[in-house]
Amino acid sequence: MLVSLFVLLGACRSEQKDGSVVRSEPAVPPQDTVSRYVDGDSLSVDTTVLNETPWDDDSDYIGQLFEAAVGQRPRLAWLLPPNRLLARERHPELVVFGAVGVANAARYVGVVDSAEHRRLSRSENIACEDTAPLAAYEIGSRVLRTSRVLFVTGPSAMQPLSGLDTLMLAPAVVRGIQRRLRWADSGRQRHAAIGIAGGHAYYSLHARYDDNSGDLVESAIVLHDSTGAILALATDDAASYECDGCGVPQDADGLGALFRIMNVFVLPSAPYPLLLSDASTVEGRGLSLQTFTPDGRRVSYSLSEYVVGCILGDSQ
Repeated sequence: MLVSLFVLLGACRSEQKDGSVVRSEPAVPPQDTVSRYVDGDSLSVDTTVLNETPWDDDSDYIGQLFEAAVGQRPRLAWLLPPNRLLARERHPELVVFGAVGVANAARYVGVVDSAEHRRLSRSENIACEDTAPLAAYEIGSRVLRTSRVLFVTGPSAMQPLSGLDTLMLAPAVVRGIQRRLRWADSGRQRHAAIGIAGGHAYYSLHARYDDNSGDLVESAIVLHDSTGAILALATDDAASYECDGCGVPQDADGLGALFRIMNVFVLPSAPYPLLLSDASTVEGRGLSLQTFTPDGRRVSYSLSEYVVGCILGDSQ
């Protein structure tokens, strides 16, 4: 029997009989509290670009979208409670791409010196690759736990449209997707949809599990236009989720364990919304932006940092 339609991020459920999507507001996931942040004092931060190397599943498509919109590619930065952002570059303002609830702008306030950088690397497992001074920024939202964001430089007027509305897929829409995926209309399955309210394209998320074991068989992400029509889709089998220390995803884990989506952004130069996802692994912490190209190819742009040295106390 088809598993009941469910809410991915804690939103309310609703249904309609005409195959349309009903929007409802998502709940922001709870976060753990970390108490430390640092105010910097003055000027000695290197303003060269961050040295993480981006990779793409298919091409340099998303990097080029950002260059068309803002003249640069996203880089990695770190959030610390209660309202600080740290980066390896100093600029008057940053435009921030983070999880739901994170403000989209940050203002430069000072410098974190090398000694404090070293302490933070050990205590918070951030910026582990060196101990050079970091630029400190004030961000306009409360930060409850240490985490990572992407950023580009520029005034706050460049802030992107963002949000993570949980959408309800009506039964007729689900049946159409099952036909496209060649899935049976029964068995252990999960279906949900996310996007930004206001007539934008959106994404639906799907998973099919073994009826006996509950192990994942296949997952799918589907791009829809604002009317619900399918524009593109991509599938992954269970092997795509394999990693050191990972088991086979289970039905009980839910869709959030498969897709790990943190926010949705609309970029003026992008034909479809961008999904921001957690791309962390056992040894690294990172973020990924994903979308589809106009010809239906799924592409991503990811940045990560190796944190084992921090965790083991081997940072410089």
